[in-house]
Amino acid sequence: MPFARGVRCFSLTAVFICLSFLFAHETRAENARPNRHRAAATNQHGAFVCGTYHGSALDAILFDKVQSSQRAQQGLASRPAQTFVAGDLVVIEDDGTLIAEPGRNAFDLRNKGLHFTPNTNGSYDVSASTLTFDEGLGTNLNAGDDTNHRINFTSGFSFPFAGQTWDHTYIRSNGNLTFGGIGNPDFYDPADFNLELPIIAAFFVDLNPQAGGGVYYQQAGDRFVITWDRIPEFGAQNSNTIQLTLFADGSFDIVFTDVDIQVAANGNPIYVGFSIGDLGAEFQSVDFSNLPITGSRAGAIFEAFEDIPYRVVSTVGIAQRFYAVQPDSFDQLVLITDFDLLGAPFGAFYQFVRNDIQGLGLNNFDLTANYGSAGRLQGFLHMNFVNYWPDNPAGFSFVNVLGQEAEHEWGAFVRSLVNGVETDLILGRGLGHWSFYLDTDGSVMEGNGWQDNGNGTFTTVRSFDNFSLLDHYLMGLRPAEEIPPFFLIDVLGVTLTQRSAFPQTGVTATGVKRTITVNDIIAVEGPRVPSAATAPKVFRQGYVYLTRQGVTPSQANLDKADRFRASWVDYYSDRTDGRGIFQTQLGSALPVATVEGLVTNASNGSIIKNLEAKWLERNYVQPIYDGGHYEFRTLASSTAPADIQATIVLRAFPYLPDTSVVTLTYGNPLVHHRALTPLPQTNLTGAVRDAAGNGVSAKLTLFASSDVIDDFTATATSDAQGNFTFSGLYVSQPPAIAYDRLVVEPDIPFAGQTLTDIVITGGTNDLNIVVEPADILLVNDDPNGNFSNYYSSALEEIGVTSFVWSQKDRGLAPVSFAPQFKRNIIIWYTGNASGAEVLTPAEQDSIAAHLDRGGRVFLTGQNIAESLNGTPFLSNRVRVSFDRNLNDIILHGVQSDPVGKGLINIINAGTLGANNQTSRDVLIPSAGAIACVMFDTTAGTVAGVRVTDPANNSRLVFFGFGFEAVNPGSVPRPGYVGRPEVMQNVLNWLSGVTQVADRNEAPNGIPAAFHLSASYPNPWQAGMGAAEAEIRYHLPLDLAAQRVTLKIFDVLGREVATLVDQPYRPGQFSARWNGRDTRGELVSNGVYFYKLQAGALQHVQKQLLVR
Repeated sequence: MPFARGVRCFSLTAVFICLSFLFAHETRAENARPNRHRAAATNQHGAFVCGTYHGSALDAILFDKVQSSQRAQQGLASRPAQTFVAGDLVVIEDDGTLIAEPGRNAFDLRNKGLHFTPNTNGSYDVSASTLTFDEGLGTNLNAGDDTNHRINFTSGFSFPFAGQTWDHTYIRSNGNLTFGGIGNPDFYDPADFNLELPIIAAFFVDLNPQAGGGVYYQQAGDRFVITWDRIPEFGAQNSNTIQLTLFADGSFDIVFTDVDIQVAANGNPIYVGFSIGDLGAEFQSVDFSNLPITGSRAGAIFEAFEDIPYRVVSTVGIAQRFYAVQPDSFDQLVLITDFDLLGAPFGAFYQFVRNDIQGLGLNNFDLTANYGSAGRLQGFLHMNFVNYWPDNPAGFSFVNVLGQEAEHEWGAFVRSLVNGVETDLILGRGLGHWSFYLDTDGSVMEGNGWQDNGNGTFTTVRSFDNFSLLDHYLMGLRPAEEIPPFFLIDVLGVTLTQRSAFPQTGVTATGVKRTITVNDIIAVEGPRVPSAATAPKVFRQGYVYLTRQGVTPSQANLDKADRFRASWVDYYSDRTDGRGIFQTQLGSALPVATVEGLVTNASNGSIIKNLEAKWLERNYVQPIYDGGHYEFRTLASSTAPADIQATIVLRAFPYLPDTSVVTLTYGNPLVHHRALTPLPQTNLTGAVRDAAGNGVSAKLTLFASSDVIDDFTATATSDAQGNFTFSGLYVSQPPAIAYDRLVVEPDIPFAGQTLTDIVITGGTNDLNIVVEPADILLVNDDPNGNFSNYYSSALEEIGVTSFVWSQKDRGLAPVSFAPQFKRNIIIWYTGNASGAEVLTPAEQDSIAAHLDRGGRVFLTGQNIAESLNGTPFLSNRVRVSFDRNLNDIILHGVQSDPVGKGLINIINAGTLGANNQTSRDVLIPSAGAIACVMFDTTAGTVAGVRVTDPANNSRLVFFGFGFEAVNPGSVPRPGYVGRPEVMQNVLNWLSGVTQVADRNEAPNGIPAAFHLSASYPNPWQAGMGAAEAEIRYHLPLDLAAQRVTLKIFDVLGREVATLVDQPYRPGQFSARWNGRDTRGELVSNGVYFYKLQAGALQHVQKQLLVR
């Protein structure tokens, strides 16, 4: 199984305990083992890969020992080198021990053997083995991947080794034996070679007997034989056979027969040799091809077969050089190199050195002595080549990545309860970063800031530039009570690889929203100890700048590294909302100024929740979910700073803001408690009435906005007399509380209203609202109640009001109310209805009754003709039959028809419309039905008709497709119309505005003046001679009007009919009136006035009608 590690020994270590000491959870899913290297974890800006992994410090110590012993083997000594301070950087020149150049030592012992004999110096001599491979393999252990097997010796055999005589051993599937314990119990771990545990490494590499071969043993009185037979390396197709024989005199032989591996595929060393488990003993690196080896006194003799493909530095050696010239006063050391690492597979990493905090998902450990620290150092940050990073430390650059690596001291390693089950789903890469699907407000520890779209989908809106409040908790900056709930997107079948994706904005995911609290983490990991009350809030980093032997760093590079160092101070303070401090300067600890306090309710002394605290001068803003406690701190720039002033603004809802100015003395924390005064409360009363003063029942929704809490609404309902009351409203106090709008939704047939900028004062607040009937009734007959916005928005754009009736929510539409609307028009759409859902018999009867009363109907929807084909309603009312379905997404209006005129191209697919058309109906018109819309690509196919019934003066427009899908396309193109243009034509014809003609056909025929001509004929004898009266009008170019209307009124000033109501455009036009009102009924004899209005201009003429 792959070693749970990120990158081949850029950092190696060893200590007295097993490598799993870093990870608090003893059992882990196989795919969750920390740390294959981060080759897949690049970001959208480049190739940053975090190389942090559990156990990196153990690897670093081992690497330092191996390198030292290999240098000794080669007879290399350290060379004189400089260590000096440049500003706040400690510059260290390599002395030959700190940098390992790329190199390769391939396995070269195939078909050879090694004989290890105890010598008089307490170590072993090594010679070529004369032993031949024993074909009698013995007992099959049925070993799996990374398994360990305790075997007790029998037949009187025992084995003296490492100062003890053993009666048992542990046979391990990864090519080694241990005595007294098994090292890392969970996965392949090369650092086991340097534990306080005796080990014989016959061929210590990541072998996988689960994939092939087997592990065997046989016992005799004088020997014990273990064979790793034809076992492949994990993830590779090879075969490796090694036999280890222990003898009763303490000697042992290793025979290599068929070994295919030359260097390990995972990049780790292959160890051959032994270690007695004495960490203070000498480590001796040897070349087993150069035998014999005699007289050794080493506690470990080994050869490491490995490929080092890039420059590797000894973090242990660097730290020891740092502490030779600096005190032990740093929590973290940060390394920046003056040289390229030549293809290192990481951008940066954090190396664990010490942890004594509980509740983080880590065990306690202390490796500080290996690094030269007396106990303070927590971790080592390798931040790569100075020119690996852009010059600007902001953006996705040095400080963001430094933020992740620095936070690895505390996270992210915690597991949690999710939906009541203990899991690691909130974790991603290496189980050391947040899952891509965790809402982290864009933490540098990954995850994303997720927006809940409210429909089961979520979209990322922030990434990799912040510390989340959960991060604050792990760092000890906030108590658990201050951490609000957050959420995880539970994606069906999600894999660790998917959870490990690098943060990115603009990604949409689908899943179940799982709310998580910090108590769900505490239930698994336990509380953080020390808690935020006593945890440190001020930390120090020491910066190391490493150069190669004999290289003098350029001032430009030193200045760049120092800019990175200096930028971290403000970055950390800002992202922790002024809670945390990192000092990066050398020298004495700088003093800190602190102000903190408890915020309570001035009326009853209760703790205020959902508080916002701001330090104006520093622009620190703290959201405080619970507990009411704020605290700010800032670092001095010198050891003897002057006092400073701090303006503290505290806000919460529903309270008046509190602003106070305090003087802060560095080194003397100030306790500054505050009490907030509640906002006054009052009522908003009023009435909803029609124009005649009658009360109207209505639902009223008051929308409130706040920059302190989430926006919210209040609702009220008017009674039969129209009276309503909003009780307990807080007085307006922008921006803490403002009332943006009041939406009035009166009962049928009245149009809704939206009133804006509502101000609630401490006194009396009365509001009387007058409503008018809507222009038309809009019936939403979609089975799921969808798509009404596509209709209402088009109507609003052409200035037509509607009352929306959702049959899903309210049952059969009361079409008998239609005459009470300003226009006797019903728009009825069926959306995605099909089959029996399409226009039930009761609905058909309702529409027919409306037509019988001379009503007007716009009926639209796919599947209507198909589902109702052959019914009396379709044949006699709509006067069409169904031909077939057609997948034609472009239609056009019949240019000679009043409904189709000007509708050159109609798109009915695409995301700018409902995009729901899958079954468009081709219509066959019968007598009385006139085609007005045609499919575009199939000649002669009708998509829409209009019908006039002289018997009852009714009018009907029917589309065999859903109007809701109409859109002008994603790119504006000439001749492609939108929903408003189509709706305008339909309503014009239904209203009787059937002959509006554009007379401005000449290029230079735009009128110079606003003008309304006398009608012709006038007087007009309806039914004799002229069937209609023609009215001409002129609209000039320079008139700043949005719409133009032409309406007929009687002598009492009552509106009779609307001939024109459309967007303003200049030109010469004419309209015709057929002597009927908006309901289609003939008007009586008499004098009528027709008025042309555009903006503030109007012109009135008189018409005499004689019957």
